[in-house]
Amino acid sequence: MNKEFWKSTRGKSLIKLIGWFIFIILVYVLLMAFGSKEAPSEKDNLDNTTPEVEPEKLGLDIRDKDYDFKYVINTNGQMIVINGNIKDKVESGYKEIEEGIIHYFKEEDKIYQDILGQKQEITDFYDNLEKEFLDYHTLYPILETNDCSNDICTFPYNDYEIIIDKTIDSKFKINITDENTSYELTFSNIK
Repeated sequence: MNKEFWKSTRGKSLIKLIGWFIFIILVYVLLMAFGSKEAPSEKDNLDNTTPEVEPEKLGLDIRDKDYDFKYVINTNGQMIVINGNIKDKVESGYKEIEEGIIHYFKEEDKIYQDILGQKQEITDFYDNLEKEFLDYHTLYPILETNDCSNDICTFPYNDYEIIIDKTIDSKFKINITDENTSYELTFSNIK
């Protein structure tokens, strides 16, 4: 290549291109050398929080623990889903029925929803449902009276059959069924 090529527009463009490649390589090398401090990974963040308690170590008594729950109830052809959590002994969540979704919270054994900044009591939250199955403080005494030392336990209760499954990592399931209704209760993130 001669001097005239480097003075032409194509030559100057080639010089700029080579300059950009060198710049990008330098930036990459500097980032690799000085940017090696990794952001804390999700695993590191989990190490700094309260560890989840394995169900087999926990047993079934989670009444004084924080946990997430999901209840799927099928009754007379209608499906109801209740998702929520208990944190610092306060329950809040969402109840999904055919008519829509409501956000609820419990205070002093009453259930409320917030509508435009106004706290309104929900009096029909448990209509046509077995309340004792949807409140762990009332469900636990039923479970406690039966020996559940295995990973999967089955026992009768009134007209219902109760199955407890502790084989799932970091959570457990309770299925309660009769001929018309089924309650699938899942408890996870137990701390």
